[in-house]
Amino acid sequence: MWLYLGLYGLQIFLLIMKILCLWVKIYKSIIFVCNGNYKVSTQLPLPFHCFMKPILLFIIHIPLTFPLVLNMENLNIHGDNGASSQRPNLTQAELSNLCLVGRILVNKPVHLATLESRLGPIWEPKYQMTLIPMEDNKFMVQLYSMADLNRILDRSPWILDNNMIILKKVAIGENPMTMPMTTTEIWAQIHQLPFGFMDDKVGALVGSHIGKMIKFDEENNYGPWRRYMRIRVEIAVAAPLQQELVIEREEGDNITLVFKYEKLGKFCFVCGTIGHIENFCSDKFDYGAASSVKNWGAYLRAENNSVGGG
Repeated sequence: MWLYLGLYGLQIFLLIMKILCLWVKIYKSIIFVCNGNYKVSTQLPLPFHCFMKPILLFIIHIPLTFPLVLNMENLNIHGDNGASSQRPNLTQAELSNLCLVGRILVNKPVHLATLESRLGPIWEPKYQMTLIPMEDNKFMVQLYSMADLNRILDRSPWILDNNMIILKKVAIGENPMTMPMTTTEIWAQIHQLPFGFMDDKVGALVGSHIGKMIKFDEENNYGPWRRYMRIRVEIAVAAPLQQELVIEREEGDNITLVFKYEKLGKFCFVCGTIGHIENFCSDKFDYGAASSVKNWGAYLRAENNSVGGG
């Protein structure tokens, strides 16, 4: 949005400068004639030197200045990345079925007035969405396409300025103001799997350890062995992130499965919860130096945030 406004302001500034140059040229032409420098032999009428010549020069420059200014009228300064402002005519029931509630996990108030312009280019909705700010860094999003809603939910959580945004669909009869926004779905990668463990039953076991099992990624997990298994789980954002699972075997060494999370965003290395860093951790200040030990780290962030465990 600010880029568009800046370009628009630049074009207006250039237009003003050209108008000033026009008057300077007219003034110089008048001085030229008054000083007796104008000669009939030039075969050019006197008005041409005084007025027409600078005016013609100005007109020539107008096409170089105005196209971008005129095109700015078609740009959307609200940041919806070209989303159509011609929204479909939906019934009240259809509109109610296209609402999301979001929450930004950050330990300070967020100015949600500009959030719509930030999320528009990221989400790229087909139609311009409507965002309604609420309390506690929560907001409601009114979408106008089920395809947009499903895509935005499927790719959640979203990261904005390294802060996680969790989203939930509003059900009929639910109060958006009191909806619990304490969990989020997230893709987890399971590393150090032994050969032959790339199985949905193993995925369900691991998923129940991390949180609530949602989905086993068939595309990524196809084959007897991959670099990691990929599963979608629902986790409580106020609970410490699970880092590993030790599977005991009757014969041989135990198996330690290591977890990494995609699109994790900001989290605390001291308490392991999402939404703040150790400098703002209440455990660190409540329990003193003993709780300042960093038992979590950046190694929990997955390097690959998409399918590709092969």
